[in-house]
Amino acid sequence: MAEVKSDERHCNSSPTLEEAGVDERANGKVDETVVNNPSTFDFAKRSWKTDFTLIVEGTKFHVAKNILALVSPVFERMFESDFKESTTDELELPGKNPDDVKAFLLAIYPNTPSTISKENAFKILPLADEYHVLNLTRRCEEALLGSVDEMTEAEELYRLIKEAHLYNLKELLKRCVSFISNKSTEDIEKANRDVDLPVEPLRSIFQIIMSRVKELESLNLNQAEQLQTFKTWRNYFSKDVTKSAFPKLDEDLAWLGQTWMFSLDVLKKNTVKDIVIIWNTELTIIFEYMSVFSYGYVIRARLVNQDKREIQCKFAIQFAILNKMLNDEHLSVKQTFKFTSGQQSTSCNVATLSDIEDPRKGFVYEGKVQIEVNVFMSEPKKLETNNEVLRT
Repeated sequence: MAEVKSDERHCNSSPTLEEAGVDERANGKVDETVVNNPSTFDFAKRSWKTDFTLIVEGTKFHVAKNILALVSPVFERMFESDFKESTTDELELPGKNPDDVKAFLLAIYPNTPSTISKENAFKILPLADEYHVLNLTRRCEEALLGSVDEMTEAEELYRLIKEAHLYNLKELLKRCVSFISNKSTEDIEKANRDVDLPVEPLRSIFQIIMSRVKELESLNLNQAEQLQTFKTWRNYFSKDVTKSAFPKLDEDLAWLGQTWMFSLDVLKKNTVKDIVIIWNTELTIIFEYMSVFSYGYVIRARLVNQDKREIQCKFAIQFAILNKMLNDEHLSVKQTFKFTSGQQSTSCNVATLSDIEDPRKGFVYEGKVQIEVNVFMSEPKKLETNNEVLRT
């Protein structure tokens, strides 16, 4: 094979072990700090450790056959006697990117610790898949799993779903599909426009969303109740600034959802209340201004059972103060609680008036704030005695 020319493109310009003094080991003059530093390995230089060359867009990577064969069954077959690569000392890799190949080599070479991040995982995955380096594929999936949570945008989740489907990353696919199914309809529709997903993961997303609708149908509710509950579910996410996961609703209980709108006058600071009915249970939602020392006025919400008989049930509620000026910049407060024997009401602070009363912030319009209330309530049980306890 021809000698490497001085103007040949290289993937790395750091000094090699030979240049650092490894060739003097016979004289006992080896700099051990350099020899033991894995970052000194240079794929751009030949050494006594290399016997094969990968060529990517003119860039040469000097590697060792035995290392490639140990980590990759594809390379192992290449170097067997029946393949031409066994009789030559170099191989062209058309269609590859030099930076991607370098990241791949650093990830598989011993004593070259390479952290797999979200960014380089996308570079490494195609090569790990092509050359069947299963351990490296798992490392890439773990890195991508660590980058995903309920805060991840829908469009990014779609891109990750596409990669997970392509490279059979089952855990990543499962997690991303779960998170995307909790996004608002608007977010999902935008992601659908921007990212072209294969049919199979799209079907998985659709099945999860539809399973929730079927859960509603299984309750034998009338159509109006089903549609209202589904609307409340959508409203919950569209008004949640953090786009956080849907509240954990006990799967052993049946749930209904309702949405109400309230208008509060910030100047008059009047009390506003309304009667709402869920599961044929009459509830009163009350908004009032309370003067709290060091905080000034706060808007406090109360939920009270108006039925004569006590009930036991669970609630998941979102209070969203709507912003008239900024898209999706609503002020969202969430609370979960339960009614038990002797406890048939609850309250929470929704907002401090000083945080929202400036009209330039967009919450006050014509002297009023609009509050959307999304309530989920489990099917209540009428209490006959005072010693019944709600199952937790």
